[in-house]
Amino acid sequence: SWKIQEELGEKTSQIITVIIVLVLFGILVGPINLFVFAGAGKRHKLFISTPLISLGASVVLLALILLQDGFGGSGRRIVLREIGPDNTTYISQEQVARTGILLTTGFTTEEPCYLSPVALGESRWARVTDKNSGGFGRYNLDLTADGLKATGDWFKSSSEHGHIFETIRPSRERISLAGASENPAINSTFGFPLGKVFYRDTGGQLWTTSDVEQGRNTSMTAVDENEFTSWFNEHQMRFGPRNRARLELSRDKRGYFYGFADDSEGIASLSSLKWKKAPTFITGQISARGRSNP
Repeated sequence: SWKIQEELGEKTSQIITVIIVLVLFGILVGPINLFVFAGAGKRHKLFISTPLISLGASVVLLALILLQDGFGGSGRRIVLREIGPDNTTYISQEQVARTGILLTTGFTTEEPCYLSPVALGESRWARVTDKNSGGFGRYNLDLTADGLKATGDWFKSSSEHGHIFETIRPSRERISLAGASENPAINSTFGFPLGKVFYRDTGGQLWTTSDVEQGRNTSMTAVDENEFTSWFNEHQMRFGPRNRARLELSRDKRGYFYGFADDSEGIASLSSLKWKKAPTFITGQISARGRSNP
C-alpha cells in the first residue's frame, strides 16, 4: 500500500443522487412532456419543451459534479533527499492527487527532472492501475529552457493520479559535526527545521537529537539500535517500493545522518491543485568538523 494515497481518504460518490436525477429526467422528458406540456393538438411544443428539459437536467448534473469535486483539487507529497558530494542533492518526490474540474492539465516544472506516472490501488477514480495497462493515456514530455513541460494525461478532471519526480539540484545544504567525538553536536545549514536527526558514527554508535534549526549547534545523545530502527521503519514505510529500497541501502552506513522534516521545498507541478506540506526524509554523509563547502 502507498501511505500518501491512504492519507487522501476515501472519495464519496453521489451516484444515488445522479440516478434520481436521471429517473426524474426520464419521467419529465417522457410521459409528462408528452401528455402535459405537449398534449393532444400541441405536439409542436415538443420542439421547445424537450430541449429545455434536457438543458435543465444538464445544468443540475453539472451542479452536482461541482458540488462533489469542485475546481482544482488537492494532493499529498513525500520527498527523499540524499545529500551527495560536490554540493549536489538528489531529490525523489512521490505525489498523489485527487482532482476536481480542471481548466488546464499541463504544467512546466521549474527545473529539469525525470517524471513518471505511478500505478495506484484499484479505484473508480484511479486512471493508472496495475490492472488497466497504464490507462492507455498520453504522457508527453518536452525539455525546455525553463524545465520539463508536461502535457497530455498527467492530470485529468475528476480523477486520482500518482507520480514520481526525480532531479539533482546544486546545493550547499548539509549537516556538519561540532564538538568532541565522545560528545558530538551537529550544525545544520538546511533552510527548514528538522524534527529528528540520527547519526551513526564511524564506530557504529548511534546518536540522536531533536528540533535542529539552521545555524545552531545541537547536542546529541547516544541511543540504541532499537530506537533508531523503530523510527527509520516508520518513515521508510511512508514511501513507495522504489524509495523504500533506496533507504534500505543507506540504513547501516557509518558516518551518515538521517533526518526528517515536516516540510521542505518540493518539485512544483500543477499549480491549480492545493498541495499539502512536503514531508521530507534526508540522509547523507555527515560533513567533518570545520569543513566548509567551496
